[in-house]
Parts: sequence; C-alpha cells; structure tokens
Amino acid sequence: MARCRTAALGGHIERCGACDHARIAYNSCRNRHCPKCCAAQQAAWLSREAENLLPVEYHHVVFTLPAEVNPIGLHNPVAVYDALMSAAAQTIRAVAADPKHLGAEVGLLLVLHTWGQTLCYHPHVHGIATGGGLTPDGRWRSCRPGFFLPVRVLGRVFRGAFLARMRDAFARGKLAGFEDVRAFESWVRRLRAKEWVVYSKPPLGGPAVVLKYLARYTHRVAIGNSRLVRFDGERVTFRYKDYAGASKTKEMTLGAAEFVRRWATHVLPRGFVKVRHYGLVANRHRSAKVAACRRLLVAAGCGPVSWAVEPVRVERCPVCGCDRWWSSGSIRWDRVWCGAVRWRVWTVHSRRWCVRSGRVSTESGVGAPGGVRVGGARRCVARADRSAGVAPVVYGRGARRAVAVAGNRLPAPTGAGTIDRGGGGRGIESP
Repeated sequence: MARCRTAALGGHIERCGACDHARIAYNSCRNRHCPKCCAAQQAAWLSREAENLLPVEYHHVVFTLPAEVNPIGLHNPVAVYDALMSAAAQTIRAVAADPKHLGAEVGLLLVLHTWGQTLCYHPHVHGIATGGGLTPDGRWRSCRPGFFLPVRVLGRVFRGAFLARMRDAFARGKLAGFEDVRAFESWVRRLRAKEWVVYSKPPLGGPAVVLKYLARYTHRVAIGNSRLVRFDGERVTFRYKDYAGASKTKEMTLGAAEFVRRWATHVLPRGFVKVRHYGLVANRHRSAKVAACRRLLVAAGCGPVSWAVEPVRVERCPVCGCDRWWSSGSIRWDRVWCGAVRWRVWTVHSRRWCVRSGRVSTESGVGAPGGVRVGGARRCVARADRSAGVAPVVYGRGARRAVAVAGNRLPAPTGAGTIDRGGGGRGIESP
C-alpha cells in the first residue's frame, strides 16, 4: 500500500480524447485496506446493491460488542469477527421469523467495522434490513411503520448467540488469551451479566443513504485521505466526529507510530469476508426471491423504486477540461544489466508503433542518469511511437537489452523509449 499510485507499481499512459494531452497514471495496489484506490470497485458494489433494493421501508441496524471483548478480538480476529457477523445474522433472522414479532424471512446486508472515529478498536456490524419479508406461505408481510423488531429482544438473543460461538471456539482450541477454563468462564459470566445494545432505526434519507455510508469502507478501512489534515514528519493530524459532543467535527493529533499502530489494528485477516448477505438477499437465491418480492409488492400497489448512484469522479484534462481519457500504453519498472552495473529502467509498452532505423551517438550518455556516458555501442536499432513522442533506443556494451533511452515529450520520470524485442520502451532511472 505504501507504493500505491507510485512508479514502483508501474502504470499506463493516458491521453485526453480531445486535445491529446498525455499524462502518467500510476497503478493502484488494489488492496482492500488502501485509502487511495478501489473507487471503481466501490462504485460498482454500490450500484449492484442499489439494484436489489425493494420499494419498502428499510431499517439500519448496528450490533456492537462490549469493551471486554476487545482484547480477545485483537488476539483472535477471525474467531471473534466471524462470531460477531454470524450471531448478528442469526439474531435478526430468528427474531423476525418468530410469529410473535413478524413471522417472515427478511433481507439483510451486513458490513463489518472495527474502528471508531478516532481509530480506536471498536468492532461492530452495520446492517440494512428490509422492513418486512416473505412468510412461509409465500406472502409479503410488512413491519409496523417506523418499527422493525424490539431492540431489547435483539440484544439478548445476540448476546446468547455470540457467547455460544465463543464457547464452541474455546472448546475447539481456536480461542487464545485465557489461562484456563476458569478464566474463560469468568469472562463469559461478566459478559452475560451485561445488557448488550443493538441499534435499530429507519434511516432518515432512505436505504440509499446507509448504502453510501457503508460503501465508503467496503474497499478501505478506518480512515480516508479526505480526513487527513497535515503531517509534519512526526505527527499526524486528522478530523473526526465527536458523537458524545453533539457530533461536532474536531481534530486529533497523534504521533506517526501511534497513528500507524491504530490503523494497523483494523487490517483484516487474509480472506476474511466482511460484507455478507442473508435471507432474501443471500447470494444463492437472491434473484428468485427478490423477483418474487417485487411481484408481490407491485400487486399490493407498491410501485418500482430506483435509487440514484453517484458516478465515479473522473479527473478532467488540465488543458481543455475534457473528462474522456484513453490508454495509449502501459509502463513498468524493470532491471537490466549493462556490463557490471545493474540499472533500474522505466519500461513503456505502446499499442501503436512506427518503425525506422538509423544511428544515434552514445558519447553524450543519452538517457543515462547524472550524465553517465553509455559507450561502446556498435549499432543501434530505433523504433519510435510518434504519437507518444518516444525517442530511439541505444544498445550499449555488454547489454542484452537497451540500456539508454532519450525521452522526448512523454511525461515519464526520466524518459521513455522502446526496445527492439517485444515492443517495449525503456528509460534508465538509477544504477
């Protein structure tokens, strides 16, 4: 992630569709924890989820673990996070299926969060649940307006479901952090004696508002670049919302090491699925059940609903303001040998080529860093991409590949060019 959108990961050449202005667009790391990339994947996820929304009232639910669970979660993230999400889903589905409350199967989307506004460790689950569901006989049954399920019942069922999963994990030896069985049972008794809080309320702006909130962190964790204020080399200052202080926006300053430590506690285990669907929107039967719900709702007089999704923001051309870009080639870092010196070179792969031959003097050290002379070239083969302004290639002594390239107007760090084999281009960065 530290190399995200830098030359170390390579990139591609983008050209404006109107004025042909060229720029280097470095590749992103595509790490799901990175605060700088995956905007396109985030928008695609939001669009897919919006397509499955039904024309009914939705409810925003939040399941939070007590503070006593936090040390165990840090030592056993997979066991605790999986128990948290599965227990929350079981709670909603069990209480909703009870004829005393709703007696129907609801749709539920859950997203795991492990942080608070100040990056403290605070595991909880956000969810969006349909305000109604399918009954066992195939009819649609709605909740009372403005009410989903009793939160006190949800809290107690959630407490029992989570502790049952913790007992099972401890019995299988999957739960570390306890000296013996007595320590574990004492921990369970303290948790069972507390009332667990479950939040449930219809979102003020509809389900699209909650979806957009959840989408901010489906492909990143804890904090985005927009909240960072400054970094002076030793301390990081960022904005946060103080919910205990009338939701006022404040600033917090942390040492760089402490800031990184807090952020690193929210990196999820490899392969852990933090976005899960249950009930009507479960992946296996989603299409059939959502279609059946829509038919029943339309027959009951509920018209179709469409939710607007904000498009991905595209950077405009600084010359003409056009927002259309096309890729004219890819670039990457590579390493080649020139005699006894190993050079780190910039490689360009272009789609369109104009081939020509000729000789280029190597006495001036064309393309070499710091004026280093590349000598001993007995011949050169030049290939150029006129559209990208790529300069010819020079073959140097002892090099199997091109070792010196002169860049013309291509916006690469130290120049760009092409090699004779494979249609690539290279420019030397540093020895």
